[in-house]
Amino acid sequence: MPRTREFDRTAVLDKAMHAFWEGGYRATSLDHLLAATGLSKSSLYDTFGGKQALLLECLDAYGRQLFAGPIEPLLRVDAAFDDIREVFTRILAHAATPAGRRGCLANTCIGELGGRDAAVSAATGAIVERIESGFAAAVATAQARGEITNPESPAVLARFLFNTLSGLNLAARAGASHERLHDIVRVTLDALAPAPAVAHTE
Repeated sequence: MPRTREFDRTAVLDKAMHAFWEGGYRATSLDHLLAATGLSKSSLYDTFGGKQALLLECLDAYGRQLFAGPIEPLLRVDAAFDDIREVFTRILAHAATPAGRRGCLANTCIGELGGRDAAVSAATGAIVERIESGFAAAVATAQARGEITNPESPAVLARFLFNTLSGLNLAARAGASHERLHDIVRVTLDALAPAPAVAHTE
């Protein structure tokens, strides 16, 4: 009879995720993963199929955490400006924690492996696409309500918002102060609903 796995898969994935997060894919050796997870080499390969497959499963778990946590407001029915603001508020709060100082796992993988590993690129691309789609839908609703007056298309503003979000995660990993991160968010949200230009008379 096959041996029953005697470990918590979710807990193992969390430990592996943090190992990849801290060291990157290439620098995180198999021995490092075994030490971090407490698995034997045979258990790791039998359960996850190898180092790359383990990373892909970590990215899937990370995506689920994102969409249940800081990105959740974008998934609400009729998400609009307040929900966009809440996403950035949650990211600011998260950036102040030890976990937040690690930045974004998807960004880390894109920076190291993007364009060089098709499977990882597809996994990170799916996360990016879902976040951008959420931003685009929220922007469209907010524009229709008059909450966002910036005339750019929802798709363009969604790219802008996603790239700001990515930059915030990178800045947090670099140790940026809360004040610096807060300034970035404030200007980003102001750009969605800029104040009307004041007419000057001679």
